Amino acid sequence: MNRLVDADEAKKPQVPYEQWGGLPATLAALDGFDTVRANDPWIGGVFDKLDKLDQAPRTAVTLASLMSAFHFEPEDMNRINSPLLDGLWKAVTGRDPDGRTLYAAHPVVDASSFMMRLIFPRFYESTLRWLLSSSTKPAEYDIRPALYFAAALGRVSTVDLLLPLTNGSSQLPIALRRAVLNGHLQVAEALFPKRSQTVEDDRDLLVMAVKSKHLPLVKWLLGSVPVGCVDSFTAAQMLFAALRNGDDITIEYLLSGHDVAALISSLTCKLAYHAGFEFASERVLQNLADRAQAGGGSLDLPDLLLALLRDRAERAFRRLLQRISPADVTADTREVLVIVATEQGNTAVLQLLLDTGLIDTHAFIPDCLRRAVESNSLSTVQLVLTHASAAGVWRDEVVFRAAAIGNGDLLKMLLEFMRQRNPVLHADLEARFRSDGPTGVVLAAAGSVPDGVVAALFILAAQHGYLAAVTALCGQVVQPGIDPRVLALRRAIKDRHRSVVEFLLQSMEQKNPHSALFQLQHGAIAADPEILTLLCHYCAKRKPTNGFLVEVWQAFSTAAFRGLRQCCAVLLSLLRQVPNVPDTLLQALVSSMALHEQDGGVWLVCTVLEASASLPDAFHGGNYLDIALEHAADAGQEGIARLLLEAGANASEISQDALSQAEQRGQTSLVSLLVSRGAQIPAVG
Repeated sequence: MNRLVDADEAKKPQVPYEQWGGLPATLAALDGFDTVRANDPWIGGVFDKLDKLDQAPRTAVTLASLMSAFHFEPEDMNRINSPLLDGLWKAVTGRDPDGRTLYAAHPVVDASSFMMRLIFPRFYESTLRWLLSSSTKPAEYDIRPALYFAAALGRVSTVDLLLPLTNGSSQLPIALRRAVLNGHLQVAEALFPKRSQTVEDDRDLLVMAVKSKHLPLVKWLLGSVPVGCVDSFTAAQMLFAALRNGDDITIEYLLSGHDVAALISSLTCKLAYHAGFEFASERVLQNLADRAQAGGGSLDLPDLLLALLRDRAERAFRRLLQRISPADVTADTREVLVIVATEQGNTAVLQLLLDTGLIDTHAFIPDCLRRAVESNSLSTVQLVLTHASAAGVWRDEVVFRAAAIGNGDLLKMLLEFMRQRNPVLHADLEARFRSDGPTGVVLAAAGSVPDGVVAALFILAAQHGYLAAVTALCGQVVQPGIDPRVLALRRAIKDRHRSVVEFLLQSMEQKNPHSALFQLQHGAIAADPEILTLLCHYCAKRKPTNGFLVEVWQAFSTAAFRGLRQCCAVLLSLLRQVPNVPDTLLQALVSSMALHEQDGGVWLVCTVLEASASLPDAFHGGNYLDIALEHAADAGQEGIARLLLEAGANASEISQDALSQAEQRGQTSLVSLLVSRGAQIPAVG
């Protein structure tokens, strides 16, 4: 643990009880205070309790014990109105005093989680200073997580308090990165001189500063890093980050207002045009285009179109489509456009590309039919068969792939198409289909296609929940080396095919006994309590060891961030079986889960964040909060997302998928919240 030192002597109170603030400080400063204290039982009792708190060792256990013994009522807390005492209430109960909630101790995992409660969501600076500044201070507080959260929130006074206690902590660079990413200049100024980082680390900081959308921070950091730190690659990365942010002010500064501009070549401007097309304004894009073409280069718009299609950036894709002539698109690019669109099952885009003349029938190659079939889109397969040359795209194995998916309508369409191309095989497969359905066709694949194709059919069947095909093929895919069942299990979990998950777990129990453990995270994201129950059952059969903790806790945290109370309850039962998990943690989780219906899981997430700072290997700093925010946004949990933002999460890295899903769910307030905190939505026209 860290050695603690006294806080600045200048900040020690000069008047008795001044540190408590509120009513105690006011009364203690009045003439006749001693008389009032002696004659008023309530006032005398309050000051007796404050004296005992002041004199006691400031350990988490001792303070929690005293606060529980004193049992301050909500009306007492309102009347006392002491910020320091409010902080102690929060540290012990886990709840901010609101004048209504009754006192109830909320177990803390250890002293670090006790301290964490003073920092977020509400900050209790006077309590934190009091905790760390006494001659009776304990040596039990690990301040590393506190430093991270203080830096994330821009609490420069707290960072100043904690910095002398770090002893060269490895958490310091992580705290610095978070302060820079969140745009906290004063905190960055405090932490930067303490760093022991490489030039590469400083270059990363510059890119993070741009992501913060805080130009004064960018300017300060450019003036603070060593001479020669900024190279052409770093300059390009800074420009790309500003473009993705839609940050016109920083873009203009980088292109003209600093030595960085001299490092930005015409090729970089072309790449920047690509990187920023989805989010940058038309004025910025035109500036970049002019700079790129001034160097004699091309913008390579077809390549950009392909990248937008891969990213499913539909609005930007349609916007760019208007700027491209069919003559600009090479034959190779046409083929790849078709491949990507068919893989996505995106019939509308394929039709749009045909209508604009950017692709023609020659762009349809054999692989596009296979991908269209695997997308399970009947309309996409129909379009491919209609517009492509039959001899050019047809391969018999696509029939087996449709059978593995279990899509009878798709299989009928392909069998009919096969009739003229391979009448002998068609007759055999048609008979099998009529007799045994798609499973009969799948079984015909054995011995007639390579082993790799059989494995692919098995994974397809699992992905689409076709248990009969999974069962039929399972014995043929178990081979030494890579086990296709692992990927099949993950796909089945993702798409919530419970019967397939159960079958695969049974089949893998002997040779791959830990398969369930390493799929817990995917089970939590799938948000299916029954699948999680299956996974936990197979984990429990292996007699959980200490090594289970990281996987189980990661899955539990994910379920909490996504607001999934039932999934948390399932995982909690497994967590109880992991050796050496503190009883206080289990008690705290149970207490916070009990209020899930009332607060939407906000208190549970607070508890998870506190505990993650204490559990070995569970808290990694860095982008931990941002990963949590992505989960909350993806699951549409606005209350949890708001809490994580208040704890220092950064919304600039929120994926477009999460934002799009929130828009589709009609969660305009969640989208507005995330955009207001740095998330980007594509530019319009």
